[in-house]
This record gives sequence, structure tokens and C-alpha cells, in this order.
Amino acid sequence: MHRLDCRARGTTGRAVGVCHAWGAAVCRDHTLVAHRTARRGPFGQSHEVTVRTARCTTSAAVQAA
Repeated sequence: MHRLDCRARGTTGRAVGVCHAWGAAVCRDHTLVAHRTARRGPFGQSHEVTVRTARCTTSAAVQAA
């Protein structure tokens, strides 16, 4: 699988993951990995954990605007 935007530009950026925001394939060169806090566990007994989130540079730029 190739990154959606790379394919549109005629390049073949091999996908290494999926954008958390848009669900599109992301390649190594156009991926931002961030950490966020999530809640895990059953209601009333949940606790916070730190998880990694992969985002494509395109969705990150839209969010920053």
C-alpha cells in the first residue's frame, strides 16, 4: 500500500501506518507521531495511559490552521 498523497504526486511512499484523524495511509516521510492521554479500563475503574498517535502531515497542517 502507498500513501494517498504520495500516489497523487506520482511517487511511491510505502505506507507504514494509518492517519488517526483521516484514516488514510501514511508513509515514513509524511508521518508525525504524537503522544496523547487516553482512558483505559471498565467504567469506574479506568485509568489514564499514554498512547502513540500517527497523523499525516496534511491533517496536522489543517488542524494547526
